[in-house]
Amino acid sequence: MWFTVLTVSVTAGCNTAPTVTTVGGVHIGSPAKVSAGIGVGVVLSRDTVFKLKPQRPFRRDRDVFVMVEPGLKGARASLGYGQLYHARQLGGVYSIRGTVYRRWMSDGRDPGGTYAGVEVGVGGTGESLLGIRVGFLSRVSGPMGRRGTLFTIDMPVGW
Repeated sequence: MWFTVLTVSVTAGCNTAPTVTTVGGVHIGSPAKVSAGIGVGVVLSRDTVFKLKPQRPFRRDRDVFVMVEPGLKGARASLGYGQLYHARQLGGVYSIRGTVYRRWMSDGRDPGGTYAGVEVGVGGTGESLLGIRVGFLSRVSGPMGRRGTLFTIDMPVGW
């Protein structure tokens, strides 16, 4: 093995009471081109995870969320599960979601097409905002054209 990673995880101060929070983000990529999402999340659990040195604790929130995301070429509605890790200025968001995507009628490729499928995303928070979201969506309604499946890829800032 090329390297060995030593991590020690200690869970302390576990809060299991569900709380409501807002989720959202800006996304640049295909198929919506540019979109902004806003939604509501329920924090199922919140705990503190230490990595090797207890001086730098990472907080972890486990959320179930619902989000709407209108964009230039269409709109998404998503229901998903995500984890938010953060410590001071650094952190990350990991999510998996079921998505329904509807193209606007002005989209020349497939006007009015509706697609459903799964997307996964990984992104940073704070000082590290780079991320990626990918997915496969299959046509569920709309005009029958060449495209039966959409491959989605975009760069998210946030959820």
